[in-house]
Amino acid sequence: MKKEDINTRLNKVLSQFGSPAAFDNKVSSFKHKLEVLFDTNKYGRLLKSLFSSRERSEFNSYVFEALFAFDFVSNGQELIYETKRISNSDSSIDFCYLYDETKIFLSFA
Repeated sequence: MKKEDINTRLNKVLSQFGSPAAFDNKVSSFKHKLEVLFDTNKYGRLLKSLFSSRERSEFNSYVFEALFAFDFVSNGQELIYETKRISNSDSSIDFCYLYDETKIFLSFA
């Protein structure tokens, strides 16, 4: 995916839940936030999941994760997305925040 694809892919997924025009007043600011995440080269999996959402609730959960990640990134704080708390586990945690030498794991249900 290229940065230029964000607008097209966002409009495509929004069209599943109604007219993208209905979201116009919110989309431009959200699109900018997605572009900031894209520029970090660390949130490709999140963007891919958001753009491939099939249900509104799934889409909303990825929107929440994207907004959460943006808040950290825009304040110069790094998050690790989709990390494993236990290395040999199949499950992952949404985010890991490193504070000094402490790992803080954050998962959204």
